[in-house]
Amino acid sequence: YGGWMVEILGYHDAYASGVIHAIAGGTALGILVVLGPRLGKFAADGTPRDILPHNPWLVCIGLFLIYTGFWGFYVACNVPIIATGDIGMAEGSFTATTIYLTPTTLSAIVVNFLMSLSGGMLAGYMISKGDAFWTYSGGLAGIIAASAGNDLYHPIQALIIGGAGTWFMYKVHFFVERRFKIDDAVGAVAVHGYAGCFGVVI
Repeated sequence: YGGWMVEILGYHDAYASGVIHAIAGGTALGILVVLGPRLGKFAADGTPRDILPHNPWLVCIGLFLIYTGFWGFYVACNVPIIATGDIGMAEGSFTATTIYLTPTTLSAIVVNFLMSLSGGMLAGYMISKGDAFWTYSGGLAGIIAASAGNDLYHPIQALIIGGAGTWFMYKVHFFVERRFKIDDAVGAVAVHGYAGCFGVVI
C-alpha cells in the first residue's frame, strides 16, 4: 500500500492482473518468439492450423483446478484479520483488508470472482462458438481481467469486465497468431498476458 507505484502513479492491482499475469504472459511471449512455432502449425502460405488438445477432458480438469486454486490465491492476497483502528476506522472491531489496507469481506471477493468467471465463460462460449477449450480458458481470462480491481467493482461490473477481457484476449490472440506467426499452444500468453494487461488498464 505504500509502494512508489501506488503513491506516485496511483497503481491499483489488488489481485495481480499485472504483477503476476501480465508480466508472466509477456515473459512467455518472449520465449515463444525465440522457440518458434510447432512443426505443422502453419501451412506453406502462412495460414495457422488448429492443433486440438490431445485430451480435452484433462484440459477441462486442469482449468477447473486453476479456478479452485484462484480462490485460495484471492484470499491469500488479503490481510485476514486486522483491528479497524489500525486502518483509520472506528475502534473496537476487526476486518479483513486488501493489500491496500482497505476493508473488504471474503464474501464480496468470492461474489466478484464468480461473476468475472461467469462473464468470461459466457463470452468465451459465444465468441468461440462453443469451443470447450476457449470457453474454459475464457473463464480464467475473465477472472484475470477483473482481478486488478476486484475489490472495487460492483458484481455486474465484474461480470462485464470479465466478458470484455475475454473478448479482447481472444481477438488479440488470433491477431498475433496470424500477423506474427506466434504459436501460443495453450493460450498462456493470451489468457495471462493479454487479459492481465486489459485488467490493469481497465
